Amino acid sequence: MIDVSNLWPDIVEWIRRTPETVRTLDPIILSLLAIPLILALATKNGTALLLTLLLAGIAVSVLGFITSEPARWVATVLICAAGLLAVLLAVQLRRGRGRLRHVETVLEETRRELAEVREKYEGEVYWRRATERVSAQSPG
Repeated sequence: MIDVSNLWPDIVEWIRRTPETVRTLDPIILSLLAIPLILALATKNGTALLLTLLLAGIAVSVLGFITSEPARWVATVLICAAGLLAVLLAVQLRRGRGRLRHVETVLEETRRELAEVREKYEGEVYWRRATERVSAQSPG
């Protein structure tokens, strides 16, 4: 089991080391990690932004321990792809919600039209039956 009581000093140490880790990273790697963040800001989706921030934090933590340059690039590309996937899903969710609102509007209009037609139909049926009853009662 994890001893949480001694976790705070580790968190403080991680926060202290993070700026140094960021300074040691290649600017291209930092740019790749920033792309999903910028796109998440552009989508105005809080969940995508939070997820991409979390992924960037994980990337900085992981890349601080990886010394092999190819492994750093692989980790960067994978984390960047995960961030882009989060942004893509946020965009699809927004589109889906927009389509759902449109469908709900169309459905409500259709229900109103159906109620109008049903009312007219019931009136028509009433008068046809009345006409049939009158015709049946008339000698003819």
